[in-house]
Order: sequence, then structure tokens, then C-alpha cells
Amino acid sequence: MASYVGTIAISGPQKIELIFRINQKMWEMTRSFFYEAAAVQVRRDDLLRSYALSFNVSEGVLHR
Repeated sequence: MASYVGTIAISGPQKIELIFRINQKMWEMTRSFFYEAAAVQVRRDDLLRSYALSFNVSEGVLHR
């Protein structure tokens, strides 16, 4: 099964970057959740108000 790599980057006073790898089925199951959760967190969480949050998952196949 194909693997995808994901990056969550938070830019602000300090830069935080989380990199993870998930398989194709897991990505399909969680894709919309990640995008929605990121948007809600940026809008509603006071601690992240001054941060810009981006979420990206490459569509390329990585090593299995």
C-alpha cells in the first residue's frame, strides 16, 4: 500500500513543524478531518491566533 508524508507547519513567534507518514487508507479516512481541525483551531484557539497554520500532505508515493 502506498505511503504519504504529511507536514503540519505552524509559523509564528516560534516555528513548529511536525512531519509524519501515513498509509493511503489512513489518509483517505482522515484527510477531511485534518483540514477541518486545522481551520477550526486557527479560528478559535486564542493561543494560536498569532500563528499561521498550514497542513500539507504530498500525493506522491514514498518508500513502502
